[in-house]
Amino acid sequence: MRDFEAALGQYILYGLYLTQILPEAVLYMAVSDAVYRSFFIKSAIQFALTELDIKLIVFDVEQEVIVQWIN
Repeated sequence: MRDFEAALGQYILYGLYLTQILPEAVLYMAVSDAVYRSFFIKSAIQFALTELDIKLIVFDVEQEVIVQWIN
């Protein structure tokens, strides 16, 4: 949970900064597919992502490819 809290804080701060220097940019939080399947599918986390309008990129660490874009 602490890693999520830290990532969330960074995401929010980066988002604020980006709106000042590149307003048309779209910010995504990148997470591995293993972390997504074990943590990000929880209802409380999904609720937070939805309420805070957090977009995700889910990637495969082994194959080094994006497996899912979640708006």
